[in-house]
Amino acid sequence: MFINLLKNPLDLIFLLVALVIAITFHELAHALTAVFLGDITPKLEGRVSLNPLRHLDPVGSLFLLIAGFGWGKPVPFNPNFVKHGRWGVALIGASGPLTNILVAFIFILALKTGSVPFIFAELFIVIILINILLAVFNLLPIPPLDGSKILQAVLPESKQEVVLRIEREGPIILLILIFADRILGLGILSSIINPIFNFVLKILSS
Repeated sequence: MFINLLKNPLDLIFLLVALVIAITFHELAHALTAVFLGDITPKLEGRVSLNPLRHLDPVGSLFLLIAGFGWGKPVPFNPNFVKHGRWGVALIGASGPLTNILVAFIFILALKTGSVPFIFAELFIVIILINILLAVFNLLPIPPLDGSKILQAVLPESKQEVVLRIEREGPIILLILIFADRILGLGILSSIINPIFNFVLKILSS
């Protein structure tokens, strides 16, 4: 999706800036929510920080850069210390994507003022697109993505084993889906993500 934007070196710089902003705020939101809900593990691990180096995952960043799908370094937290049980864990999971959507909305509002210089307008557009993409992708219910935490919260006790069963294989499943989508051109992930991406962008822009 975004690789088509790379027509010159400046586009790559814009993409890298957008990547840093999106992942940093995404992971910081996870950390702050976990601390707010009673677990200081992210604070002890130095994740309550605006320093991008605390949050960027080399593999996840590379995938987001070249494949259009990616992730940040997971924020560690102890579910036993989180208030409200699995609903608290779901809130921690949801906070990252919701923050990305908020960041995208703020930059859309800035563009709508009409006072943003052209060169920064291009950067703002890339930031908006990357933040929405990161939000939508992370809401997929595949471990270790945030959507799996939300899925675990809404499933009844009798179905909890479904999430636990795929937790170990989740990263492998994810990489296979990305490979199938980008290398084999099967478009499995794109067919799921693109309609949601377009819907969110339309809502935020309206």
